[in-house]
Amino acid sequence: MGSSIREATTQTLVNPIVDLEIDSNNNRRSVREGNTFTVSYDITVKPGEEEILNSLKSSDPKLRADALGVMLDIDFPDILGVESVDVSQGECTIGSIQCNLGNILEGQTVTVTIIFIAPNERGEFTILAVITSLGQSTSNTIVVNVTDGSGNCSLAPAGSRGPIPLYLFIPLFILVRRRMAKKG
Repeated sequence: MGSSIREATTQTLVNPIVDLEIDSNNNRRSVREGNTFTVSYDITVKPGEEEILNSLKSSDPKLRADALGVMLDIDFPDILGVESVDVSQGECTIGSIQCNLGNILEGQTVTVTIIFIAPNERGEFTILAVITSLGQSTSNTIVVNVTDGSGNCSLAPAGSRGPIPLYLFIPLFILVRRRMAKKG
């Protein structure tokens, strides 16, 4: 008896690395104590892959560069309140903001809009948004300066030196006082 050999061929389409982009409506902003402010993120899958795929002279099926299983995590200080979260696709949980945006098609943009409530104290706070899809991640950082009614923030602007603490002047004050006492 002869044996027969059976062969099977399968073709697997692997989603290519996508050009996933996140843009915010403002990377640095000032807001007064206790006021609300809106942060909006546009998550886009850039259509650059399609041109390359269409230029291939092959009978292989063309792949779209869709982002699959996109997740958005927003990390912010607990002192900032969240009034609402609105998303054009998918769903978000409030608290520590986590959004399951699902699949984003090549060339499509999904918008996530958050209304934050500034604390009743001045300071500089950072909001970090990270999107992930199939092991890829991209991030965006927003710096929020919470000011009082006169526009003063308790912290120095990023990249500059802060004010010198008064306790550092005590040795200088003592030295000046001693010199004045010797003269008198």
